Amino acid sequence: MTTLDRYVLRGMLAPLGASALLVAELLVAAQLLQLGDVVFGSGVRLADVLRLGLLLSPHFAVMAIPLAFLLAVMLGLGRLSQDGELAALASAGLSPWRLYRVPVAAALALGAVTAALSLWAEPLGMRAIRRELNAIIERNVTSGLVPGVFSEDLPGFTLYARAGGNGRYQGVLVDDEREGAPVLALARAGAIEAGGDDERVSVELTEGELHAVEASPDGKGAYTVARFPSGTLEIGVKDRLWSKNRFYDSLAARTLLELRAMARHARERGDDEAWARLSTAADGRLAVGFTCLAFALVGVPLAAGGRRGGRARAYLATLGLVVAYYLLARAGDALAESRHVPPAVAAWLPLALLAALGTGLAASRWRRGAWL
Repeated sequence: MTTLDRYVLRGMLAPLGASALLVAELLVAAQLLQLGDVVFGSGVRLADVLRLGLLLSPHFAVMAIPLAFLLAVMLGLGRLSQDGELAALASAGLSPWRLYRVPVAAALALGAVTAALSLWAEPLGMRAIRRELNAIIERNVTSGLVPGVFSEDLPGFTLYARAGGNGRYQGVLVDDEREGAPVLALARAGAIEAGGDDERVSVELTEGELHAVEASPDGKGAYTVARFPSGTLEIGVKDRLWSKNRFYDSLAARTLLELRAMARHARERGDDEAWARLSTAADGRLAVGFTCLAFALVGVPLAAGGRRGGRARAYLATLGLVVAYYLLARAGDALAESRHVPPAVAAWLPLALLAALGTGLAASRWRRGAWL
């Protein structure tokens, strides 16, 4: 590594590390706030919030690393251009293409890290956070029953307890209206426990009565009362999990092989829209490792050619390029789902356009005799 390479690298390292950490923390914090009704419920502990933040980190690091890298390129090389150092190097006969060495090498290294996160760490983290959120939601349900207050937190059920707390209550009422004809359970005591991975909440009832109206051919129905010493009522909370847990069935929790298999099965059953969506997601997992490289190709000529604006210009250019990249990515997804372009083209289209833009900017400045 030459002196120039070390100089460029030092100029990029500080903004790269600081911006990557800041962006990742902001994204994680914003996501936790969006899940506020879940993660700040009655059944949540501080350790749960910290664990959720840790599990979310690989998911958002995949987005934060390319953004931070582009900002590092814009700030590091932009300072050299603003101070006139690039002009001095050009006067000394140094090829402008030497500026690409460090950014491209760093892009390849960070691309490998991003690809590993996307292909391995992100699916593991998303699966773990899905289970964690399910458990938190179930704990919120079981610990959220306030004595003396009717609770309708579970779809199709009304729960009431006269006294108690911490999952154990006295004077319990459970009204089940899922099947149309209501079923009412009354018990002297009851305990509510989360069912774990089976997505159920168990209500243990002691010394109770079951009141139900049985349908009859004449439409009048028959009222039935059954007494029991003890019993268990299993309440499925899958609908509740679907509505509260935005990561319940996220594609980010699927590995590359799973996405390929799901796409193949969708194609076999004739669901072209699902096939296109899943295939684009699978190809996107591979393309994400080259995002930093595309940002390097477009960032170097932009940063080296900016003699005015300083940091403000770097921030604005970074924001504009990142927004353009994700807009192109969403447009590619829409084109793939509508079958206007193949999924592979849709996944790689944003990177190809950014690389083409960067190559065009560099070639234009080279033809004019300018330093990039």
